Amino acid sequence: MKDSHDAIHVDKEFEALSLGVGEEEEQLLRESLESEGCRDPIIVLANDGAILDGHRRFRICGELDIPFRTKALRFETTQAAINWIVLEQLAKRSLTAEQRSYLRGKRYLSEVSSAGRPCKNTEKNAENNGETVSPLSGKTDKRLAAEYGVADRTIKSDAAFTRAVDALAEVAPEAKETILSGEAEATRSEIKAVAALPKKQRRKAAKQIAAGEEPTFDTATIDTPDLDALAEPYKSAKRKAQDVARFVKAIFEDEHQAAYAMPSRDRVLGHVKDVEGLVAFLSQLTPHELCRKCKGKKCNQCNKLGWIPKGVAQSLGERGK
Repeated sequence: MKDSHDAIHVDKEFEALSLGVGEEEEQLLRESLESEGCRDPIIVLANDGAILDGHRRFRICGELDIPFRTKALRFETTQAAINWIVLEQLAKRSLTAEQRSYLRGKRYLSEVSSAGRPCKNTEKNAENNGETVSPLSGKTDKRLAAEYGVADRTIKSDAAFTRAVDALAEVAPEAKETILSGEAEATRSEIKAVAALPKKQRRKAAKQIAAGEEPTFDTATIDTPDLDALAEPYKSAKRKAQDVARFVKAIFEDEHQAAYAMPSRDRVLGHVKDVEGLVAFLSQLTPHELCRKCKGKKCNQCNKLGWIPKGVAQSLGERGK
């Protein structure tokens, strides 16, 4: 069946798992699509339309106005969808060692951090009955090590490598392509070290890696806390808590739902206030600035953290007035 380009879309999380190809392979794919059309269906997520496999074919077909078909798959969780993409990518024979390591690490991180996360748009859709694929289960590190025929520590090392590559991609997307192509001059240890740098130094070193150069950086800054990265989990938790509070309040603003919820109104809204108090608490604990004494080198005054939270920074500011 022919599909409209508007019916499907690119999901950034899924696209990041679709590893790039060289210019020569890209050109061969383009020529094949022009002469033979798009023979293989583009795999999409049922009821959502996010592309799971076929990102390059989708892009080229759009550029050349080539019709294509889609096949929809249904997953119980987003983790299961990510696992499927990783398995499809790992089935390719032309992958570099870096690409394989990155994909194994990506799968491990997805499973340990997102287990049970509901899949994107799980509503039923009678017009798009996709094939159902169940999520995987079992102890993550040992299961993946056995599946790929590597040691447990290799999977953990892959995960650390993946985190580092993604940290570099945040500030210099082209660095990821260079690293995973196997053309980077930097060693894995250097890549991990660069990933630990504060954002400004990380960007400079990442661009050097992307250009095929050895990264140059001050090793003394490696242990300096990256405040943006440290603060993000706190900010994320605050956003989620605020979402919960808003959602619960909205229940009592809907006359139909409120009819059922009203008997518990005072007790529930009391809990909402507790959540709002938790948001304020997290705000005060959020990493805010480097320790004013050790400048990030970790001392007793900052409890060996290298940074101070927002509440402490505000208190110190008030004392200084």
